Amino acid sequence: MARATPSGLAHQQQILNTTDIVVVLKDMTEVNADVYCNSCTSNLEGGELASTLARVGGRGYEESRKRVGRTGSNGLAVSDPGDLNCKHVIHLDIFSNGTWKDRTIRVLQEANRLEAQSIAMPAFGTGAARQDPQEVGKGMLEAIAEFVLQGGCTTLNRITIVLVQERLLDSFNMAECVLLQPQDPEYLEISQSREFRGRLIERVRESELLFHMPRNIVQILYKLM
Repeated sequence: MARATPSGLAHQQQILNTTDIVVVLKDMTEVNADVYCNSCTSNLEGGELASTLARVGGRGYEESRKRVGRTGSNGLAVSDPGDLNCKHVIHLDIFSNGTWKDRTIRVLQEANRLEAQSIAMPAFGTGAARQDPQEVGKGMLEAIAEFVLQGGCTTLNRITIVLVQERLLDSFNMAECVLLQPQDPEYLEISQSREFRGRLIERVRESELLFHMPRNIVQILYKLM
């Protein structure tokens, strides 16, 4: 498979089980989502993203973050958004137990507990913490695919990974994550559900998703329509 150019990776989109999975190059505060996820230490301190959230979130965000104080035993904490364009902020201690896949799944489970319909997550630890982007990207993408495909019912219908540096694009190439590439027979079997077809077709007709989807999935959708 030929590697896509960095510009082609700046906006990637895939659909699994009616959940939109997006990788985009932009500032998180420009993303409209029910939940933002902050990459931080156990005392909710962090690097560039933490500073941006504090600046845009304002006094309300900072006061809530200080009240929460620290992450729990699962490496997570939830604070109010202040002036941020979301309903909740989940703080992930990037040094908490487990792999990047484990940590990402815990974040998604927490968003599901909050009954969020959408979440925006950064490339955990790839800034000031200098974690390996390849390991982080692989773990996060596999976690998202496993959560959506095997995790059962979820309230999330949109999961966005927000990248702020072009150097990270290759590490978050969805085309190289096997779990994010549904095979035709399996996808066709899932698509036999009338509820699935209705939800998916409605979402596609209301957006430009067809322009970002693999050709084999587009062909399936046209048959369903």
